[in-house]
Amino acid sequence: MPRKTWHFQLADGSHTVTLEHGSISGKRVIQLDDQVIERSSKLIDFGSTHTFDVNGHRCTVRIRTNGITPQYAFEVAAGPNGEHLTAGPSVPEAGHETMRREIRSWGRWLLFWGVIQLVGGVVGGSLFSGTWAVVLISIGLASFVFRTPANFVLYATVLFWAGLTNAVAGGAGGLVIAVVQLVLSVWCFASSIGIESGSEITQ
Repeated sequence: MPRKTWHFQLADGSHTVTLEHGSISGKRVIQLDDQVIERSSKLIDFGSTHTFDVNGHRCTVRIRTNGITPQYAFEVAAGPNGEHLTAGPSVPEAGHETMRREIRSWGRWLLFWGVIQLVGGVVGGSLFSGTWAVVLISIGLASFVFRTPANFVLYATVLFWAGLTNAVAGGAGGLVIAVVQLVLSVWCFASSIGIESGSEITQ
């Protein structure tokens, strides 16, 4: 999952807030000074707001997303009157580390869809392609060994063709799976872009 980090100063010293947000899984993990203070997830992710107190100061982490490109913001209330302190700029996670996390996440998703294809092929016969099940599972497993930017192009291409195959196969079940896979293929391209350009909300 991509990670955002903010640093801010209070009377008792400096503090660090870290947000990990999975744009695909909907998971979010918030840490304060390396301690997890919130762990949650959303099945349909349209953003969220998370508040917590640090020595009497209300802190707010905001996530906004259009379903593809997330934006993040963090603010600290100076005191009971609600004035806001300015937190230090978000420190992006090292590109390689972010890429590694994203590839691992996509690898799991490909394994999941490979299993769905495999089970569907056994239960539904020609409704699902057993060949695509093998391809998805193989690429998913390879994701834990090979981690390069080219992985994202491969993921998106494979998901696109798997979705197209399921759509052509017909049937209500095949069409539903096809739509999801086609959407994920677009999301994968967007995810690769987000690694470099994951933006912050302008306050």
